[in-house]
Amino acid sequence: MSQENCTSSLRIGGVELDDIALIQEPHLEQSTQFHEMAERLRDSEAIVEALRKRGEYPLDKMLTDTLDSLVASSRLDGMMIATDEGFPVATSRCPDQGEVLAAICCLFATTVRRTQSEGLIECVEEMALRGFANEHIIMRFLPGLDKRYFLVAWSTKKCSHRRATAAALKTCARLLSTEARA
Repeated sequence: MSQENCTSSLRIGGVELDDIALIQEPHLEQSTQFHEMAERLRDSEAIVEALRKRGEYPLDKMLTDTLDSLVASSRLDGMMIATDEGFPVATSRCPDQGEVLAAICCLFATTVRRTQSEGLIECVEEMALRGFANEHIIMRFLPGLDKRYFLVAWSTKKCSHRRATAAALKTCARLLSTEARA
């Protein structure tokens, strides 16, 4: 073995091919999270199929109209309904970074689940992120839907959000639960 080969294996971060081993492929179908996600996808497909068959009940338009009217009557810049996987369902005004807001609130939802599983807070009503210039993002869960959907509200200025988000929760939860039963 040459001097160069000896020193290269002793370098920090150096890897010899003999040291590399393949790990066994994960078995997703045995994972609890996989089963939960598959069930959610089946539920979502059933909702979409029910909407397609009925045709006269455009849920996304009703949710968007509700959010638009509530934003117009408040000082909020926008509201969105998203899934706990971080996908937007309905948005009042299309923000430049709607998907980013939904993904950030998905992280909020993960924090809520961890907080509850650790027994720190039994039932979380909302989470908020506030900046130094009074901009804020608020996430609230839609009641009665097993925390599968949440409401995101945002503003670039200081404003009250409780009345508008409470009205959005009430109306949007009713619309989503009605359609989930269809």
